[in-house]
Amino acid sequence: MTLYLVRHASAGPRSGRLGDVERPLDDKGRAQAQAIAQWFGERGIDSIYSSPARRCVETVEPLATLRAMSVEIRDELIEGTNGATLAATLGRLALAGVDAVLCSHGDLIPAALDELAHGGIPLAGNGCKKGSIWILHTSNGQITEGRYQAAPL
Repeated sequence: MTLYLVRHASAGPRSGRLGDVERPLDDKGRAQAQAIAQWFGERGIDSIYSSPARRCVETVEPLATLRAMSVEIRDELIEGTNGATLAATLGRLALAGVDAVLCSHGDLIPAALDELAHGGIPLAGNGCKKGSIWILHTSNGQITEGRYQAAPL
C-alpha cells in the first residue's frame, strides 16, 4: 500500500485581501494540479484527503474529478499543525492498509517526515516544493520507506 503526501501547488501571494485559508491556486498552480492528476495515472487510490485550505483542495480536485472520487477535508492537514499529529494520521492509514493521497503544506509535511525519520523510517530525497509528492510505502500496517518525487510540472 502507498500513502502520497502532496504539497499544495503554486498559489497566489499571501495578502490581507483574502484570508490565507481562502487563498486560491494561481495559473501555474492550476497547471500543476492537472499534472499531478495525470501523474497518478493508474496508481491505486482509495481516498483523497486535503487540508481545509482552498489551495490544497484545488490541488487535488482534478485528481478527484478524474477518479470520480470526493475530497475529504481533514483538519489535521492544515498549516501550523504539529508534525507528530500528521505522522500519527499516516500511521493510522498505514495500519488500515489503504492507498491514500493527502494534500498539505510546506511547514507540516517536513515536520511529519522528521517524525518518521526519527522513528527509523528511511527517506530518500530531500525537498517539499510546491506540487511535489512524498511517496510513503507501507507493509504489514507500517510505513517502511519514503521517496521524494519532484513536482510533475
